[in-house]
Amino acid sequence: MKLSDIPMMHRRVPFDDYHAEILTALQKGLVTRAESARYFDMPGIGFHRSMWMLTLHLVEHKKYGQQSFIVPKAMQDALVRTSLAGVTVDDLRMPYPSIYMALPGNTRSIWGGNQTLWHEVRGVFAWHEKGDRELLRPGEEPVPPENDRGLIHLYLWGIENERSKHRGDDASLWVALDLNEMHASGEDLEAYLDRILRDRKRETKDHMFQDNPELADMLGFTFLPKTDASFNKQAEGVIDTLRILFNALIYMDSDGAELERDPDNLADHAERESLRKQLARKKNPKKKGRRIIKRFYEIPTDTVTWVGRSFGYGEPTPATGTGTPQRRHWVRGHWWPRRDTIQRRIEDAQSDHRKVLDEYRDLKDAVSNAASPEDASDHLVRLAFLRGKAQKAESEIKSLSERLESRRRWVKPYQKGSRGSTPTSHTYMLGSEEEG
Repeated sequence: MKLSDIPMMHRRVPFDDYHAEILTALQKGLVTRAESARYFDMPGIGFHRSMWMLTLHLVEHKKYGQQSFIVPKAMQDALVRTSLAGVTVDDLRMPYPSIYMALPGNTRSIWGGNQTLWHEVRGVFAWHEKGDRELLRPGEEPVPPENDRGLIHLYLWGIENERSKHRGDDASLWVALDLNEMHASGEDLEAYLDRILRDRKRETKDHMFQDNPELADMLGFTFLPKTDASFNKQAEGVIDTLRILFNALIYMDSDGAELERDPDNLADHAERESLRKQLARKKNPKKKGRRIIKRFYEIPTDTVTWVGRSFGYGEPTPATGTGTPQRRHWVRGHWWPRRDTIQRRIEDAQSDHRKVLDEYRDLKDAVSNAASPEDASDHLVRLAFLRGKAQKAESEIKSLSERLESRRRWVKPYQKGSRGSTPTSHTYMLGSEEEG
């Protein structure tokens, strides 16, 4: 699949001259994020939070070099079958504070309103905000808590569908993951996403016509689906999409990650540099270099990297021997080592170590206070045993702590039979793969 065949939201902006002025003002620091909200307050209608949130993501994306990543369909299928159980706040490391992740071929959908219905999510903005907050939720303090872990703002873009009347007749959904809340709850990422994305009370409504869905649809405002079935369908689609996103981020930080700059994107950067040099050589570039200037600004400025481009599934090896034919099913992938399990083992080892040291000190005092050498000798063998046990516990704690800090390894999902003979192996194909 060529880069030009993959739609990306950040390459579609600005939408008009007015939007371009807002983006420029934000990028130059002429207005703050909070102050820019007034430009999206539509008289007689209400606050267009979707467009505001998109604009903020675009500004942050631009600020950090427009770092964009593409996850091909085969890789998406593997990542969506990889559990986020055991993934903690400390595992969430973004390569840049703001990124865009394109998901070509993704079929998970979000609601676009009663006119256009469901839209397939083809991209996600992710922005990690730390420090003083400008984007506040009701009841949230303006100052971040001590040891702030930040918020991850997410913006899901659903591409136009066959019901769309024009370009831009699409869908969006935004959510902020509070890493402080997640850490305090003790939940892993799988449980946290499941809880907050199935909670209707977290929907933000800023529109004067929030009880008039027909007018909202007509003006491009949408809300969460009203029926339980549709709400649950969207929740499943969003959770699956974010499972792809976060698993891709963990994969990118793991051993052996396959990351490849897009060749067309590299060619674009080379062409821009060549055009820049041509303009520098002209005495009057504004007059004699119009064609070059026009082409220079037509070329995208983002940096595009493929994630697991050559990844593909192989078919399971046929079962050997006789027996009932197999019913194939997927075994979910996971990340190893699981840091929550290691942390519990460290805590158990530290608790045992403290008990050993307490007993060792008590026996040492008993030896010191013994009335005779014979009385003291009764404790010496036990003291030697406890000293060895304490040293072994210290070594185990050190080893576990090193594992806790080690990079993750991806245990990939695979297919196997649930009846009859077990397949002798399962295969993952690494090689060139043409995307349709």
